Amino acid sequence: MTNKITIMALLLIALGTPSIVFSQSTTSPAYTISCISKGHFVIGSRVGFSTNRSKVEVEGNKTGTISNGTQTSQQYNITPSIAYFFTDRFLIGVGMDYLKTASSNNTNTTTATGETSDSRVLFGPQIRYYFPLSNDQAFYLGLISGFGTSNTQVVVAGKVQKINTNINSFGFGPGYTIFADNCWAMEAQMKYNFGRTKSTIDISGVQQTTNARTNAFDFVIGISYYFGK
Repeated sequence: MTNKITIMALLLIALGTPSIVFSQSTTSPAYTISCISKGHFVIGSRVGFSTNRSKVEVEGNKTGTISNGTQTSQQYNITPSIAYFFTDRFLIGVGMDYLKTASSNNTNTTTATGETSDSRVLFGPQIRYYFPLSNDQAFYLGLISGFGTSNTQVVVAGKVQKINTNINSFGFGPGYTIFADNCWAMEAQMKYNFGRTKSTIDISGVQQTTNARTNAFDFVIGISYYFGK
């Protein structure tokens, strides 16, 4: 419950801050083009929410495949990033994803993956290409990749155990940016994300490896500042 309240507060801040910044904007030349021109940097942070569905396969070192199943989870994320425009409209940067996930409605994934509480930190590159629509608005296409580890708590025979997991993810999708004439911007993006995780746990002397493939649609909003020349 506390996590949901925190995320809602962040969303309200993200939505409310632009009203202060953008209220100071006045009619001006095509500052969208100047904000996304070669030599500029952009820093920002976004918050988002998604519902994920994963295909889970559990294997034992002595017994082979133990089970196959599915897992549904809700995920919140906070994503700070920094990037540089190497040419007009085109940027390359790096971002960090902090994700908090809670699973539900698990089916046939063994007791080792019954109820989970999961936190993840991912780092990876991102690229974007912008298509200006007007003096203060632009459409963009973005791609992002992430690599990292997670610390997962699982319930096994009534006891809580921790699992360290290796994670790879890839996401892409369209976004929309509204600029102020001081190059502050409010952004929103809808992304499709694909993730792959691999984790190992020892249960009563039997080592189990869990492989999961996740498909998700993620909606994020945030604030960015473009600066340079």
